Amino acid sequence: MTLWVAELAPAARSAKALVLVAEDNGTNQIVIAKMVSRIGFACKVADNGKIALAMLERPGYELLLTDFNMPEMNGFEFTKVIRDQVTGTEKK
Repeated sequence: MTLWVAELAPAARSAKALVLVAEDNGTNQIVIAKMVSRIGFACKVADNGKIALAMLERPGYELLLTDFNMPEMNGFEFTKVIRDQVTGTEKK
């Protein structure tokens, strides 16, 4: 599931106001998306860390919010993959 207003993404990317949210709970996704929009940001929501990781291949996200308990790839695993990529210690 991806929650966001499509027209906002290009403007949010250029304004450095696009947030990626990794959250599997539908209610939490809606609440977080509304909170993020109230402070002037747009967001895209991924149902788990694996989907969010794929979404990160497209640049432009300025902030990442993640849940820890998710299916497929939880927040801890997701964060480790990102940290490993940043530090260059990822497994090939």
